[in-house]
Amino acid sequence: SMRLIPSDVKKNTFTAQQVNDLMDNPDLPFHNKLTVNALDSDYGKPEYIAATYHQPNLVSATRMASNINMWERLSVEAQSERRESNEKTNGANAVYGEKHKLSNQAHWTRCCDTETEFGVKIGNKACMVQIQEWGDMMLRSKRGLSMKDKSCRLIRIVMLDQDGKSLLKKPMWLSVWGLRNNELSLEQIFWAYHRRFDIEHFFRFGKQNLLLDQFETPIEGNMENWLEVANMAYWMLWVARTDSNY
Repeated sequence: SMRLIPSDVKKNTFTAQQVNDLMDNPDLPFHNKLTVNALDSDYGKPEYIAATYHQPNLVSATRMASNINMWERLSVEAQSERRESNEKTNGANAVYGEKHKLSNQAHWTRCCDTETEFGVKIGNKACMVQIQEWGDMMLRSKRGLSMKDKSCRLIRIVMLDQDGKSLLKKPMWLSVWGLRNNELSLEQIFWAYHRRFDIEHFFRFGKQNLLLDQFETPIEGNMENWLEVANMAYWMLWVARTDSNY
């Protein structure tokens, strides 16, 4: 979908609409099947998450900026204890527990719920992937979008070379949202997000070989048509790759 984002619509809101259109389309091969959407940190915000969370078969694996805060979801027992400790009994139960700043994970009092490690080969490099998970983590409601009934799996990924040195400057944080997010293993989440980088190949190849960014026009409709042509050309090359001798 190469539609241009209108100037009066936020990017996350527009993307959520595109994703909902795809998930609701009965003619697509993944309709009613578990589907993972891997997104960069621009979409780790309520505008996208709240607008797509209702999709029964969508899991969104979103990279999180390392300077944000996330909160534990309070258990039912903790909610009752907090209400009993308050002098005032009116209002809704609290749902947000302890705050966790991703850049300060070494000082968290809560240990990870699960962890795993496995070896992979990416390109010509063999490396070790270490993953930790914290369940039932939340974002704060913002800009009128409620996040109080939405929780995610918070994932921390570290990649080490054969000498034990980190291949990433910082740990990579993912938040995994969706009604079926617990059906994915930690390793499946890693590989699903790894696939996201295919889109970077599309942009690089499209600009270098398909003139994706070279068409200049003041007419919005013409620009949309050109983007669609470049997109179809890329798709046709991909489909024909198995018939090529090169």
